[in-house]
Amino acid sequence: MGYGIVDIRKVGSYGDQVAYAFHHEGKAGTFFVDMNTGEISGASFVKTDREARAGFAAQFKVKQAWEAGELPEKLVWAG
Repeated sequence: MGYGIVDIRKVGSYGDQVAYAFHHEGKAGTFFVDMNTGEISGASFVKTDREARAGFAAQFKVKQAWEAGELPEKLVWAG
């Protein structure tokens, strides 16, 4: 079972941290990625299993971009 479409967008930068928000089926969540290490922190979205899975998919997509040397303004997970 896939997650459907998860829209991900950069919402701000705070020192070495970049904040991302995601939207999935009318629900939203946020998390931070460290620009230097790629570490993900401060996740706020775990309300149901489905939301948690969509949040982890969003984090995975951002982590992939970071590993490629990018932290883009917008991303989409489709799966």
